[in-house]
Amino acid sequence: QYTLSDPLLGITVTLIDNNEIVGGVGHGISVQGVAGQPDIVQDLRVRGNQVRGLAGAGLFINEHALAVGLDVTGNHISACGRSTGLTQHKGGAVLRTVAACSLDGNQVLRCGEDLQGDHHAYGIDLDGLYGLRAADNTIQANGADEGTADDGGMRLVEVYGSALLHDNTIALNHGVGLSWVNSARAGEEALLPPFLMNAVNAYLRMSRTVD
Repeated sequence: QYTLSDPLLGITVTLIDNNEIVGGVGHGISVQGVAGQPDIVQDLRVRGNQVRGLAGAGLFINEHALAVGLDVTGNHISACGRSTGLTQHKGGAVLRTVAACSLDGNQVLRCGEDLQGDHHAYGIDLDGLYGLRAADNTIQANGADEGTADDGGMRLVEVYGSALLHDNTIALNHGVGLSWVNSARAGEEALLPPFLMNAVNAYLRMSRTVD
């Protein structure tokens, strides 16, 4: 397992490249912040990694890390998300509260196929994003065998800003192929956390770009 945690948060441009991560009771690549102490991971690049056989997610970023400028390219994630293990989140790539996110040329295969009971998984599971590009990904044969509404290929929840999905292959997944639900939490004051938008504004100021 590869974990990027509190001491490294806030560093500009972090590269996780060309690693092979096989087996384990947790996540393959895990980027996590601390509750009550949100920080910003800027320009995080996860490229060319092979991750397989993890009990949790192949790639997991929690809602406290605030990854802004996330590039996930050319990774091969397979057979992650098992009933055993120590993690609540299961699946291929599970990303929470991320902005300016790019997913390109990844292969996410057979994640969650061994799950049973109350455990469910998607190949790519996104929740709370501002700005998404997903292109040329292969998302295949993911989700538990029984295939429920909580299993499948790709799920998007509360994704706002610009969003581009093109030339992805989503095939033979158990459950839902592609699910996109916004306003699921419309009773709340803000659909995206204010601290995520503050992080986006800070990122734009530092990168001298205009959204």
